Amino acid sequence: MTCFPGRFPARLPFRRVTLSDRESTLLDLETGWWRHAVDKETAIAESLGCPVGDYYAELNRLIDRPEAETAYPLVVRRLRRLRARRRSERSARRSG
Repeated sequence: MTCFPGRFPARLPFRRVTLSDRESTLLDLETGWWRHAVDKETAIAESLGCPVGDYYAELNRLIDRPEAETAYPLVVRRLRRLRARRRSERSARRSG
């Protein structure tokens, strides 16, 4: 196989990702909460010290931010898909 210099796009410029430590912890928890020896609610309480409802509210706001998608693209896209599916299911139950 030969390489053709100049035929491939240049590297994208580095984008600085600005997530706080807490926001990174939220997304880190979503990447592997099942690795903990406890259930998810306990992992949330131990890692963040907040009620589960507050955690999910903060997480839903966070996954709408482009910085979160840049830093954790697979996790954020998966969470967006799950949220959209749940909304669709709730909407179908209400109208059905």
